[in-house]
Amino acid sequence: MDKIKTKLKFIKSDRTESWVGFVSINTKTGYIKGVREDAKGPKKVCIVTHELEPIIEPNVLYDVQMVPMKNEKAGYIVVAAEPHAFDAKITSTVVKNAVYLVEVKFGNKTIKYDPLDGVKDSVRTIDGVVEELSKRKDIKNLLLVIDDFCKSANIVLTAFQNDGHYVAAKKVLKNRKPKLPRKRKKACIKAQGRASYYSTVNLAKVEGEWPCKFWVNSTVEMKPVMINGTVALIPTPAQYW
Repeated sequence: MDKIKTKLKFIKSDRTESWVGFVSINTKTGYIKGVREDAKGPKKVCIVTHELEPIIEPNVLYDVQMVPMKNEKAGYIVVAAEPHAFDAKITSTVVKNAVYLVEVKFGNKTIKYDPLDGVKDSVRTIDGVVEELSKRKDIKNLLLVIDDFCKSANIVLTAFQNDGHYVAAKKVLKNRKPKLPRKRKKACIKAQGRASYYSTVNLAKVEGEWPCKFWVNSTVEMKPVMINGTVALIPTPAQYW
């Protein structure tokens, strides 16, 4: 059976808690395209297989392959899904004492670096933006994009500092004991072992990390991170205890 290819975003079904998407079919051409659940006109549901469910995330556009259900009028079964990767475009804007901005645009999304007006660290610091970029699964050549962003951002930051603006240092909180609340500590030790828990505690004490983050080891993946101006692959957890 030939598989049908299209692009979809998924939501959790309120009734079954399965990941589902929706498509419309052009009655003249037979072209199938993904649509929102609230899109006007006839739609068919697309249900993700159990094998794929752990990798699906909300608000991510996927390139999918589907096969019709036994009752073809009912909809489709999604048998393959990969995040759709967009080309990224990086632009810089500097207007003395008014605008210091780097934008990374991909698809219909934009991630900004703004040391002047940014409120959150994920906007006003280079490291924060790199962290946000490293989470993306929908950017082509992500390591190169991050490297190019860092070069552009450092040029903008230099102009920002040369114009007399202050770059706030990171606050470091000390003398706090790294630990988890009792119930989460118990669950963490049960899942990963006492040695893993206390190695995290001891490492946090040495490095002065606060708040201490306890990794869910089963979710660790290699992600790009900027270290001393160079992008490197570092083990990074998707979840914490």
